[in-house]
Amino acid sequence: MWKTISIITFILAIGIGAKWIIDGTQVFTKNKQQVVVVDEMFGTESIEWKEGFWLGLDIAGPTAGVLIAVGILGLYKSKK
Repeated sequence: MWKTISIITFILAIGIGAKWIIDGTQVFTKNKQQVVVVDEMFGTESIEWKEGFWLGLDIAGPTAGVLIAVGILGLYKSKK
């Protein structure tokens, strides 16, 4: 059972790390992001805010750390 738990936690930790990389490896989690919009007629640029969720290291780091710790604990317990 512990071996299964450790495999699942390692997979989840890798998934969280991948999501963090895909979201742009930001330090802080963001819920809005600036987008530069160019007016086609006049060629002027303006900044708008795009709603969304971009995972940051402030959430991904501790979560992945806890999952890896549980995975290592599970491997240790499964060998006993």
